Amino acid sequence: MRHMKKKLITQSDDLIAQGVAKKLIRLGDDGKRIEYLRHGISRDWTKPEAIIEAKAYLTLVLQYEYSDDRIRLFAPVTVGSSLRERD
Repeated sequence: MRHMKKKLITQSDDLIAQGVAKKLIRLGDDGKRIEYLRHGISRDWTKPEAIIEAKAYLTLVLQYEYSDDRIRLFAPVTVGSSLRERD
């Protein structure tokens, strides 16, 4: 199990490095923010779900070759009667 977790982290690191190299994302110098450059969105990189979000986005663009302009990041959703977007 520990080996599998380490492998997932390594794969994520590779995707993050590719995303930075291709100017899809940028990580803040302080390590606390991730910027999705083509979308003009910045998020808290210290939250546990941030790496999953980044990995999902980068997998679509880099591995499955989805066009970046067809992806909506952090789209607002209706919850009850209010429109919300996760921070």
